[in-house]
Amino acid sequence: MKRYISLAVLLTMALGILAQKVTFYSPEFEAGVRAHIGLEKTGDVLQTHTDTITSLDLSGLGITDIRDAVYLTAVKRLDLSYNEITDISPLLALESLGELDLSNNQLESINILAFINTGHLEVDVANNHISDFSYLFSSTKSELTITGLNDQMAKEQPYFELYQFYAGVDGDRKPVIMYRGYTNIASPLYLQAGFEQQTAQLDGESYQVGIPGSPTAVTQVTLTNGENSVTTYVVPSKELTVGGGKSIVMETGLPNDYELLSASAENGTVEIAGNSLKYTAPAVAVSDVVNFSYYQGHTLKGFSRFFINSGLTTKPGDANGDGVVTVTDAVTIISHISGETPAGFNTKAADMNGDGLVTVADAVQVIDLILREK
Repeated sequence: MKRYISLAVLLTMALGILAQKVTFYSPEFEAGVRAHIGLEKTGDVLQTHTDTITSLDLSGLGITDIRDAVYLTAVKRLDLSYNEITDISPLLALESLGELDLSNNQLESINILAFINTGHLEVDVANNHISDFSYLFSSTKSELTITGLNDQMAKEQPYFELYQFYAGVDGDRKPVIMYRGYTNIASPLYLQAGFEQQTAQLDGESYQVGIPGSPTAVTQVTLTNGENSVTTYVVPSKELTVGGGKSIVMETGLPNDYELLSASAENGTVEIAGNSLKYTAPAVAVSDVVNFSYYQGHTLKGFSRFFINSGLTTKPGDANGDGVVTVTDAVTIISHISGETPAGFNTKAADMNGDGLVTVADAVQVIDLILREK
């Protein structure tokens, strides 16, 4: 009996250790782990969470301290690129590690990897400040394959790297720019469109910002610090009217070295013709949305949306487009709100209060309209 009690106690202790809360040294490292396991906002990160991670991308988070790597007991692939790491000694604890990306950091030496015991380890160290690799070609505990040896930078060398930069539209149909990168250049950084500009920053974080001047036509936007710059074209969303069964050619206005690679419509059909889109509405007139993306070479440069009106005469309250306002229109609005939008639904007619949204308040106003007319 004593033996079983002892086993039970040991099992309880083991479970307590496995369920132990992880206390992080680095908030940036913690944010990356939380995003990976789906606990971005609340909830404790437990050792049972980190023990199951086999592949983890922590690139571009501004990490300087990687002492929290000791919690990644099962990790096989670890991406730490585009951070500000100077010390990698905590990685010695990762005996399952097989692939490691340390490129674009602030490392001056990786000699400590001579003592890592992983069997075989592939390491990318491009764009650091390492001047001597000779120690790693002597005796090492693991078989090391190192890439990026010849792609090192002098420590004082200016660094301007943008690895995400493209245009888009937000939920309010307004043009935006998404960007992410890193620089050690102290000069101010700006996002510029025409003669208007706003401040920007490259610190490893991802940003979404409105376009200066809110262009209504295709325009070029540049991210620059005066010496370095990158550009893309913005295609603002626009509203078009297409009747049932009709077609229209929609010009994007993009330059010839840009290419449309994907386009889709929620209800009708759309075809790509160079940098133009040919949209064909369904036989029954209905509002629609056309989504498309565009590239320059192999790089995504932006995406946008064109909004299609049905071409029906808009009579306030005539949500189903049959020309009269009845209780059926109120029911049609409720169906749309519940996610079951009927064919022929007229968004403009349904938006009784003109706030740009279709809600229960609009259905109530339709009923009021019917009662007033009786």
